[in-house]
Formats: sequence, structure tokens, C-alpha cells
Amino acid sequence: MRTSRTDLVERVVEQLREKILGGTFEHGSSLPAESTLAQYLGVSRPVVREAMRVLSAQGLIEVCQGKRAQIKSADPQASIDALTVFFNLSKASPLDLIEVRRVLEVELAALAAQRATKDDLKALENTNEALKAAKASSKLEDAVEADVAFHQRLAQATGNRAFILVMQTLGSLLLESVQKTASRCSADVHEAIIEAVREHDPDKCRKAMYKHILETERLLLENDGDSDV
Repeated sequence: MRTSRTDLVERVVEQLREKILGGTFEHGSSLPAESTLAQYLGVSRPVVREAMRVLSAQGLIEVCQGKRAQIKSADPQASIDALTVFFNLSKASPLDLIEVRRVLEVELAALAAQRATKDDLKALENTNEALKAAKASSKLEDAVEADVAFHQRLAQATGNRAFILVMQTLGSLLLESVQKTASRCSADVHEAIIEAVREHDPDKCRKAMYKHILETERLLLENDGDSDV
């Protein structure tokens, strides 16, 4: 039974993707020439060329006319943009996101309290001061930015790259709920979290974050109720 061209392309894509993600090819380096890859993989050059287009669409390589394909450096922005699009298309609501945050951020906060350095604590304090200043001057856009930055800085305090990446991804999704609650949500809720981080008290930080998310949920429900009037 002959293997179809589509199957060959998929096979080449999978083989090259494994090598790229596995570190066989370093970020920023060039892939071998198409002729070399074709011979090595036992396929034709057109199959390799089509596989390159697929890998380029997946954000793993960069293809330039007349040059060998280059491995792209790790950049979460493509994944962030894609998730934002999928989230919006799914018509998931800010309240759906709250349920995710309740599971994720409560334990994230506890871990941050255990691991935060002095620099992490200072960064959290700075973002909250920026939030207070923005609210005092009624600069909603700046308040939203500072609010989201606080939660992302808390993720960085965990020292866990997976948490950092997840919160970077959620950052753009948080904007809608933060925009709806920023004007009424007090910076004091962040202060309680900062205090628990300062004391390296994971249980206290867990409770403070849980209270914060419940308050955000209450404000979102009030906002939706006002919208229906």
C-alpha cells in the first residue's frame, strides 16, 4: 500500500517537530538544506517544503526566500494570541474564567508565599502602588494594567516557569473581568496578599487570594445584573 503525500508530510512534520522541541536543533540555528533533509528523511523535496510551511504556521521555524529555515526562539506570544482567540470564539464568560482562577491562583499564591524573594516582594508592592495611583487619578486603563501585572508578578514569585507561562497566557483573558471590576475593587485586597507573602505564610496567602477571587466574582455578578436593567 502506497503512503499518501499527506501522510508523508505529517510524518516529516512530526519528526522535525520532535527534534526541534527536543533540542536537536538549537533556537536561532538553521535547519539543514531541503535536499539534505529530503535524503535523510527518505522523502522528496516537495514533501519537505510542504512540511516546512506547516512548521512555520505552527510558529516553530521561520522560512525566508532563498535561505535555509531558521528555528524560532521560544516565544509564548503566539500561544497567548491563539488561546485568546479560542477563548473568545468559545464564548466563555469572565465567570467561567473565575472558576479557573479559583483553582489555579489560590494554590499559586500559597506557593508564592513560600518562595518569594525580597525582589519579588518589592515588585508586588510596586504594582499595587501603581494600582492605587491609577485609581486615585481615575485612570482606569492604567489601573487595569497594574491589576493584571500584580497577578503576573505573583506567578513569577513562585519561580515555576509553567505558572509564569500560564499567567502570561491568562493575562489578556483577565482584561475583560478586570475592566468590569477595577473601578470598584479595592487595592486593599492585594495588600492582604502582599502581607501574607511578606510573612511567608502560605495558608494566609491562600485565604487572601480566595477572598479576592470571591470578591471579584461578586462584582462581576453585580455588573451583569446591572447590564440587564
